[in-house]
Amino acid sequence: MEQIKKDLIIIGKWSSLYLQGNSDFLNENVKKSIDSYLNKNLKQGLFVTGQLGTGKSTLIGLIAIWKRLNLMQLIYYTTASTLFDLLIKSEDNNIRYKQFLCIDDLGRQYNTEYGVSKFNELIEYRYSNNLTTFLTSNLSVEDLKKTAGFERLSDILSDKKFIYEFNLLGNSKRQTTINNK
Repeated sequence: MEQIKKDLIIIGKWSSLYLQGNSDFLNENVKKSIDSYLNKNLKQGLFVTGQLGTGKSTLIGLIAIWKRLNLMQLIYYTTASTLFDLLIKSEDNNIRYKQFLCIDDLGRQYNTEYGVSKFNELIEYRYSNNLTTFLTSNLSVEDLKKTAGFERLSDILSDKKFIYEFNLLGNSKRQTTINNK
């Protein structure tokens, strides 16, 4: 775990803000989850859920970079809103074929029936072809099951061979950072 922590700290100032400035960001449960995930199949995807500001985007970015450094593969990063816009306009630039795809803030996008359909096709393709997918969301798999059009996605995200899920608990780190200044 110490080497992982050192690798993550090296990545940049924005990451060290969380790793050093907020001692609860890497609490023991998060450390165990990270260790468990990183010691598994390196191609397994990741679905990080939690409330606003708990560090989902930072954590998934750090793990994506760690995988990039260890697997020497490019990682394509996008927000769910941007991805939905690209899919609706049919300008996805072959995103479905990227070995590593990071989709941030699933649930913040504007859903249209066509956009959700194209998104489901993308995820199903990635699932069928065992391509690594990282996602963050304020919504859990259970929440997605209740969201129109995302029933198939929630079923895919339930497959632990494809994706590893964990929930970051706690209060917004943004508020902590602002209050500490």
